[in-house]
Amino acid sequence: MRDNNLVTIGKLSELSGISKHTLRYYEEQGLIEAIERTSSNYRLFDEIKTLKQIEFIKKAQTVNFSLQEIKGLLRIEKPNHPCENVRSLLEDKIAEITKHIDELENIKSFLVVVKDKWSITPDCSNKNQSEYSICKLIESVESLKAFSKEEDSKHKLNSHSSFTTNHKR
Repeated sequence: MRDNNLVTIGKLSELSGISKHTLRYYEEQGLIEAIERTSSNYRLFDEIKTLKQIEFIKKAQTVNFSLQEIKGLLRIEKPNHPCENVRSLLEDKIAEITKHIDELENIKSFLVVVKDKWSITPDCSNKNQSEYSICKLIESVESLKAFSKEEDSKHKLNSHSSFTTNHKR
C-alpha cells in the first residue's frame, strides 16, 4: 500500500502546474528528488516537500537566480538557513546587472557616434572604392575597444580638469 504523501510525477505536475518534462529536468539537475519508485518503476515524490521546493525554485527564478544557484540554496542543511547566502547572491546579481548596464551604455554611446558619423557621409555609392570594398560605412568604423579607450581618456581628462578648476577657486 502506498503512503498518501507520495505522488507520481504526473500528479506533481497537475498539483504544481509545472510540466512533467520540466519536473524531470529539475530532478536531473538535483533540484527535486524522488524518494522511491513503484513496482512499475514510477518515481514517487514527497508531495508536500516537493511542492514547497518547486514553489521555492519558481520564486528564486523570479529574482533571477539560476538553477545552479537555487540548487546550492536547496542543499543547505537544516538548521542552517540560506538567507545570508540569498542576500549575498542578490548583491552579486545587482553588481552583475550594473556592470552589464554600464557595458550596454558604452555600446549605445559608440553606436550614437557611429550613427552621427554616418549621417554626415554624403555618398554611399561604390564610387572611389576598391573592387573588394563592400560598404564604406562599415569599413570606416573603429573598434568598440578603441572607442572605449578614447572615451575613458576623455572622462579622465574631464575629471582632472574639473578637479583642477574646483581647486583653483
